[in-house]
Amino acid sequence: AGRAGMVAIAAGTAAGLAAAASEFAPNEGAISVAVCAFLVMNNFVDDDTRGPAISFACGCTGFFLGFGVCAAVRSSTSSGGDAWAGLPIPLFMVLVMLFHAAEFMFVVFFHPEDVSFRALMFSPVPAGGYSVALVTAVAEYWTEASIIR
Repeated sequence: AGRAGMVAIAAGTAAGLAAAASEFAPNEGAISVAVCAFLVMNNFVDDDTRGPAISFACGCTGFFLGFGVCAAVRSSTSSGGDAWAGLPIPLFMVLVMLFHAAEFMFVVFFHPEDVSFRALMFSPVPAGGYSVALVTAVAEYWTEASIIR
């Protein structure tokens, strides 16, 4: 499950880079909803789950990581308007997903017997507190952005 998860992270990252680079890339709002849905859904997976669920979560983690990197680069190099305006959500995705990918790889390399869904650290506190905090952060960003814009 560990090696398959690492391959899924790599493949997901490549897919995310390609998706963000395409002319059909979703906007910040759509990708925000997708990230929030992914974070919330992770609370419904048992921590001891192994196998395909880990690979799927790793693939999604990689996708959001790759998408965030490419979207951040595209936003910061855009010629029109404020180049920083489109950075908050992509950078948020990069930092959060990079943390989870690194956490998973640490477990794979140093504790291979403990590779389970818990290794991704998507539900480190009971009652979905972590997901609630991250979804609230995204909601706060969009609320502030709608008031300021």
